[in-house]
Amino acid sequence: MFDAPPDTPQSIGDLIGRSFRLYRRHVTVFFRTLLGPTIVSAAGSLGMQYFITSGLKAGSLEKALLPAAAVAASFFLLMAAKWVLTIRQLAFVRMAAGFAGDYRESHENILRKKWQILLLSVFALAALVVLCAVWAVEIVLAIQVSKAGALLAIVSAIGALAAPFGLAFSVGFIVLSAFLASCVIACEDERMGGIVARGLSLACGDFWRACAFGLLLYVAVSLVTIPLSAPLFIASVTDAVQHGITAGSGTEAYQMPLYLMVLSQIWESLMTMFLWPTMFVAFGLFYHDLRLRQEALDLTRQLDALEVKPR
Repeated sequence: MFDAPPDTPQSIGDLIGRSFRLYRRHVTVFFRTLLGPTIVSAAGSLGMQYFITSGLKAGSLEKALLPAAAVAASFFLLMAAKWVLTIRQLAFVRMAAGFAGDYRESHENILRKKWQILLLSVFALAALVVLCAVWAVEIVLAIQVSKAGALLAIVSAIGALAAPFGLAFSVGFIVLSAFLASCVIACEDERMGGIVARGLSLACGDFWRACAFGLLLYVAVSLVTIPLSAPLFIASVTDAVQHGITAGSGTEAYQMPLYLMVLSQIWESLMTMFLWPTMFVAFGLFYHDLRLRQEALDLTRQLDALEVKPR
């Protein structure tokens, strides 16, 4: 269904542009495939937001139990929908990278690896938590060292200022490696340890190019997201200001009205159906490009396609 990716290395701009073009050409296929789980995801997110607000307003523990149970059910619904969405988007990744010709075959292949996708998500989340904890400890140590003397205070100040940048960089690299590892799941047959190692190897094998790709993709997505989010942001701020003026005092916590919650989830879901598949496809194309550069994937495919005919 998708055009085969080029057999020559491409620039980062070409890869990102190709992902947007693929989505535009096949928008009905993306929409039809992702609509169902996107609706379920929006319902779960809306339920969490609504019942958390209800639980906070409850006056006693007994009254808060029902909202808490509803929050747990909504969270489970949201996570299940995200899992299904990831599986379906990885099926598009497999097609975009040229490892499958049609969606049915690609989706069946990804379904066989659904538990690897779940384990990779848990592993990536745990890695992010550990990174945040490490950088938090670094900041605490820098503050403690600053009390030891003037010279050490300068060193600790530099360390404390560098911590946010180090955290952002390391988190970005883990996310980048996790996306590449998900592409490995989609396009290769590896065990779980091999999947993580392959993702890190591909990212580290062309480190600065991988960082540039992640940064440019983030910028491209932000340039699309900011103007699309502006109307909803303005509506929310306007309602909050009106609520404050009507209440007459700033002591009462602002609660977003239900209609605005629903509108917010619908709008965010529509954005998600456009941005996330495009990002997944972009990473699939980048994964293919990395293998072309590092492993001569085009030559490997040509050799695999050769058939030795008997004389």
